[in-house]
Amino acid sequence: MPEGAPTEARPVQLRVVASAVSEVSKAVRKAHRTRGTLAGFSHRRRLLKRHAGVVVTALRRAEARLDTDPDQALTELGRLVMKIAERYVEGRLGQLLDDDEVTGLQPAPDREPLRLAVAAALFGAASYGVVLAPIPEAAQTYLVGSCGLLILTTVYGRGARKALEVITTLRGG
Repeated sequence: MPEGAPTEARPVQLRVVASAVSEVSKAVRKAHRTRGTLAGFSHRRRLLKRHAGVVVTALRRAEARLDTDPDQALTELGRLVMKIAERYVEGRLGQLLDDDEVTGLQPAPDREPLRLAVAAALFGAASYGVVLAPIPEAAQTYLVGSCGLLILTTVYGRGARKALEVITTLRGG
């Protein structure tokens, strides 16, 4: 936090930092896809995904210190993010952080595939239920769409808009 920042502003500033750490974590998880250094089914993918999970754990551990020592935690987070960015630019996806910074850490679980599967299963069940319901056919389309929006909002929360953007991209919109 900036020195002399009002105490009332700290919670808001900490939420901003937490949101930024979340965005960095997502980018780290996608780095093996976005950097363009791997073939589609490379044997190196699993190692890079594991390293990304460990890097996310290191970021989360530094973020957790915001509640006990915010100034030191911000310094540490800034250092980690700068190192990750530099290494990404250099193409060092398997060493976004040094070994001593990730030793003993377990990779953070990636729940995105599970979320996608849950959303798809719920949408399929809701669509089937709507088709079986005794409602006019013209209303079914709108009800299925509404169910889809509700399910995405429930499963993805604030990230529902991004999930909708992915769907738009897939259908060619």
